[in-house]
Amino acid sequence: LDELGWVKSKLSVWYNLAAIYQYINKPEQALQIYDQMLKISLEQEDHVSLYFAYLGLARTSQEIERWDAALAYMDKAEQYLPKLQSTFQFGEHHFTKALIYRGLGQTSLAMQQIDLATNRLNTSVNMSDRFFALHLEQLRSRLYADTGEYEKAYLSLHAFLRDYLELQDDKRELDVQKLR
Repeated sequence: LDELGWVKSKLSVWYNLAAIYQYINKPEQALQIYDQMLKISLEQEDHVSLYFAYLGLARTSQEIERWDAALAYMDKAEQYLPKLQSTFQFGEHHFTKALIYRGLGQTSLAMQQIDLATNRLNTSVNMSDRFFALHLEQLRSRLYADTGEYEKAYLSLHAFLRDYLELQDDKRELDVQKLR
């Protein structure tokens, strides 16, 4: 890839390799590769790759409970988020940030992140965006439970179930069965 000058391909390979290291619970190797990716992305001024390098560093730091580092990386990633122009990525970004705030014990800031993402995802016509919004509602109920607000947690879970059932579409399910 180096000889061919395919820097973007190299960055994609590194991102996937780092994600695999994360998945097999080798966070230090993942952090090293995300760091390499970050350096090349900075040199190339590749904003999309910069976003994903910072996101990878944040998620890996979160997994090993380096909460402050994770939050700092998410803040850096957020600078490049508008370049992606993706509703789904916007939702996923704020979901990840909410998880980090939860890890830091900052429930109100986590709730703010959920509200930001939910407002945008719920206005989307894309079904995958709307399904992703369900994860946010489930996290909202956990945050309420964390703070002892069990009635709100129950109502949030009720909203999750209502929205989940609303998104079920028998015609789409039949189409999926036909494809199988």
